[in-house]
Amino acid sequence: MLYCRLFKVIYRCCFCSYSHGRQQRDPCHRGYNNTWYYYVHGREPGAGPSSHLRNRAVPEVVAGIRLYLLVVSISYGMQGIFLLSSAAFNALNKPLNAALLSLVRMFALYIPIALLGNYFLDLKGLFGGAAAANVVTGVLAVLWIRYGLKNPLDLSY
Repeated sequence: MLYCRLFKVIYRCCFCSYSHGRQQRDPCHRGYNNTWYYYVHGREPGAGPSSHLRNRAVPEVVAGIRLYLLVVSISYGMQGIFLLSSAAFNALNKPLNAALLSLVRMFALYIPIALLGNYFLDLKGLFGGAAAANVVTGVLAVLWIRYGLKNPLDLSY
């Protein structure tokens, strides 16, 4: 819901603000003035007192988001190491290593482990599998980078 509101704000500010410079009154002008009201209150002006009910959070969704943040956020450090190692491979003029590492991460680790976790442990397993894949990929990236740095660089063109 927040992304929908944010998209409306960006759309109305970026694509509809051209008419303000020309002092024209078009449908975007009214929308631009009502954008902040919608962003703050979660509904259009004059939408009625019951329109706020559709913006209430569903407890199952909140529990799922909380579980995701508790489980997967632990592995963000290793995901960062993976991203840095991919950038290092590209800087060392070895883009195929970076591409292969990304393919291994997604198709050999992330998707299969997350699907197995989802099959056996439902949503907890899905998030746990994603976190485990991030950790394994981070360790693999560190080992691969260390191996790549031990070998002399090929600087011939």
